[in-house]
Amino acid sequence: MKGGNTVRKYLTAAVVGGLLLLGTAQAHATEAPFVAYDTAAGGAQSASTVSTVTADTVTLVQDGRVSAAAGTSAETSNLGIDVEAGDTITVDYALTDGADFASGAVRLFIYYSPDADTWATAPDQVAVADALTGTLSITATGGTIGTAGVVYDTSNPSQGEATFTGLTVAEESVTFLPKLKDPDPDPDPDPGDGTGDDDTDKDDDSDTDKDGDPVAVPTSVPAGMGSSPPGGTLTAGVTVAALVMVAVGGILLMRRFTTQ
Repeated sequence: MKGGNTVRKYLTAAVVGGLLLLGTAQAHATEAPFVAYDTAAGGAQSASTVSTVTADTVTLVQDGRVSAAAGTSAETSNLGIDVEAGDTITVDYALTDGADFASGAVRLFIYYSPDADTWATAPDQVAVADALTGTLSITATGGTIGTAGVVYDTSNPSQGEATFTGLTVAEESVTFLPKLKDPDPDPDPDPGDGTGDDDTDKDDDSDTDKDGDPVAVPTSVPAGMGSSPPGGTLTAGVTVAALVMVAVGGILLMRRFTTQ
């Protein structure tokens, strides 16, 4: 029985360790992407045709907008990250082509609730730019960050661009867009000798099966394919490691029973 107790301890440790690792992987997951908006007077928002959001960079543009009456921003309805009091939320910024930080025009903001009305409800915390380049920093009071965003407002003559990079929460990097899994990873990379996949299907968008017949490549993410955690968080490899730990514990337990 003593040996059985030992095996049970190993199995319990494996399960608990796996659950803890999975919990950590989910703790810093970005729930929703940042979206670039133009905001008209009165708070009506529309998707911006000139401002852009990528995984690493937000560029808010004032020149070329149809209406520059209220400002432009990039916002996420739910960042979904837990923070403790004293944690910092930071983003680097740079103003170009005549952009101006006067009158609090350039800001980083957060709400400790999702789906906030960013026009009618003041943010829970905000950081305001005071130079042409720098880092905006918020010291969290604690909670779960829901709605968050960056702004280039029209509190001054509207021109130029405000670029934001390097978003971090509690010293961990966070992407502005969740990273999608590759729906069609290439199992046959080109070895450079004329035999690889890249040398056989340059003129079409299909791979081939073992008989050489073309197989269509998906052009959209299939149902059930989710997003992986943003930069600075644990990846799907952690999930695999946790499952391996549980499997090893189970094998040890079965071996113990078969040898008694």
